Amino acid sequence: MKRFPNPRAFTRGFSILFVAAVIMAGCSRGTKEPVLIGHPAARSGPDAAIGLRDAQAIAMVVDEANVAEGKRIDGHPVTVIHGDTGADAEGFAAQAARLIAVSHAEALIGASTVVQLEKAAPVAQTNQVALFTPSGGLAGVENKSVFAVGLDPRERGRRLAQFAAEDRKITDVLIIMDITHDLYSTMASAFEAEFKHPDRMVRQKWSFRESKDLPDLAARIVKNKPPALVFCGAARNLLELRRSGVPIEIPVFFIGEEEEPIFRRDAEHGRNVYFTTAFTVEDPSPRVQEFVNKFRTRANEPADAEAALSYDATDLLLTIARRAKRLKLDKEFRAQVTPQTDFECLTGPFWFTAEQTARRTVYVLHTDSGTAKLAATYLPRKP
Repeated sequence: MKRFPNPRAFTRGFSILFVAAVIMAGCSRGTKEPVLIGHPAARSGPDAAIGLRDAQAIAMVVDEANVAEGKRIDGHPVTVIHGDTGADAEGFAAQAARLIAVSHAEALIGASTVVQLEKAAPVAQTNQVALFTPSGGLAGVENKSVFAVGLDPRERGRRLAQFAAEDRKITDVLIIMDITHDLYSTMASAFEAEFKHPDRMVRQKWSFRESKDLPDLAARIVKNKPPALVFCGAARNLLELRRSGVPIEIPVFFIGEEEEPIFRRDAEHGRNVYFTTAFTVEDPSPRVQEFVNKFRTRANEPADAEAALSYDATDLLLTIARRAKRLKLDKEFRAQVTPQTDFECLTGPFWFTAEQTARRTVYVLHTDSGTAKLAATYLPRKP
């Protein structure tokens, strides 16, 4: 029986041939060769829609840069090569390595969650390649190759505590924390430090490790009757806690990664939750609304935080590369990224901290029956 080639292998081979064709065509016209950026992301499996949507946002920036000569990198156009990670986070390490070694990518964009970033970051560091991630970073773990464009986990905790205390006048909370990852303890500690005040209290801090722990935890919460919960973990576990009997009437201050779609998919149990985000279509600013409209036209679906952060990661990478006149992660490139260097992202002013995490606008949203409404906006402070 005739055997057909593996579809993923075929796609990878075609990508390499396509890049080669682009380079040869460019040379034949006397133009400079394109610089190559790798994008490891799921393009198959259950998360394929997310990876493809992120690719659309990245392409918006790249297309604009390639059309305008002044937005190229020292005159070089940009080509993005996509590597399919599949459904497993381990794929981010494999594809990051392949994009650098085989496709000769000079920089990487991708890894929207801390788990994905933990796989891709060591590869970027070993190869001394810049990785611009839409996530909030590695939660205190130093990696000089990683530039985090999403909300710093500590900033999420601080701002949500500020909102709870000042806007909602909350004085008494019970903290529930997933102890399987340091990300959540980092967020919880930041919340506690900001919330601390003689007139406010954290009555207790309870933890869980697995979803099977949640029904018992829900029973304890019902018995304790806290006026408000602070939940540090994944959105799916918060929803499971609600399904296990925690009343919707108890407001939840959720500190996790960008997971608004998870709350939308369970409108009943996702109600009365406050959470932070780096982007919302509720922002009426002209630049945000222009992006929302252009993305909808291009992708035929609404923009979300994931797409916006992929856009910002690409735009910031190209901005820095234009100033340095290179993508190579060397002294000249790093000189363009200091806490004093001003940038603009979709939502306004942007700075990198000394740890290469982001200072950007933080939004607090409140969920109600499948929708999330803007509750507060916090402008960034220069590090």
